[in-house]
Amino acid sequence: MPYLSRGDTTFDSAVDRWFHYRTSRLDALTASLQAYQNSNDKGKLDDLLAKMRKWKTTDPNEYAKRGLKTGAYKKLLEEVRAAGQKYPGFNFGVEPPDPGVTADKSALGTVLNVSHELNGMKTWACLDAGNFAGIFKHLGLSEPQKQAILDREKDAKARGGGATVTGMGAGIVVNRNTWGQISSTAQGCISRKAAVCFSFAQSAAYIVGGKGKQCRESPRIEIVALKNHVFVLVGREGGFTESQGQVKGKATRIMKRTVLPPPKEWGQTTVVVDGWLASLGARHVIYQNWYAFGMRDEPGSQSLFSYYDNYSEA
Repeated sequence: MPYLSRGDTTFDSAVDRWFHYRTSRLDALTASLQAYQNSNDKGKLDDLLAKMRKWKTTDPNEYAKRGLKTGAYKKLLEEVRAAGQKYPGFNFGVEPPDPGVTADKSALGTVLNVSHELNGMKTWACLDAGNFAGIFKHLGLSEPQKQAILDREKDAKARGGGATVTGMGAGIVVNRNTWGQISSTAQGCISRKAAVCFSFAQSAAYIVGGKGKQCRESPRIEIVALKNHVFVLVGREGGFTESQGQVKGKATRIMKRTVLPPPKEWGQTTVVVDGWLASLGARHVIYQNWYAFGMRDEPGSQSLFSYYDNYSEA
């Protein structure tokens, strides 16, 4: 029986130990669980998740013996994650590592820590979907799938959702100098669940960067432009090449040392995040080693890889 079902007490039984002291944080967690069972309210679910993580981080020994070893905490966490899908605006956030376990700070580990939020972009409205109908055929979408994507675009525009950002940069490194603009755009898009490729990229960078007042320092996060598309790279190695001119249209001049070298010089651990392509029906948001935008490895361009990925998301 699911832990979140009304009247269920199996979580409390799983973490209980006769004649053993229970911390106030565990008591608060079980009380919060019962409150959600009785209401199915988003606020109560938010409180339950907060109480779970407070217990895990404040009382690591009790958590390890009663929550981790029994599997009760993991089961409850999975139920909370699933329940949150029905509440607009529910933020699962980043799960703290288990006591004594060092958080994976690699590029892929950093991205996978927030993969549930990034994968949510698959259901966002793409505000320029109608301009890229050729991609639907390229991705092998059925007519109903294509129509659902176009309907999301229409509905989002009708309610004024999302953010269209003009201009495009090549190799924008996400850091304290660029974080303000990125976070401002991203917060609006995340709230409305609608964007174009540049604002999809800003939103992804914001999520991977930790969604705080300041972005995380490592691994490196970059918003990268290729012709008329923008996406995110995480953990790219190496530097930049010299600019060869000016971007056409409204975009400003590419400054020196902002153009990326060929992908073969990036290292094997670079991760690509492309929520825009996923909103148009691509299977994944996260890629490593391959990327599904049909790009060529052209020297001096901001390009990468070829069609279809070989990365299976967790």
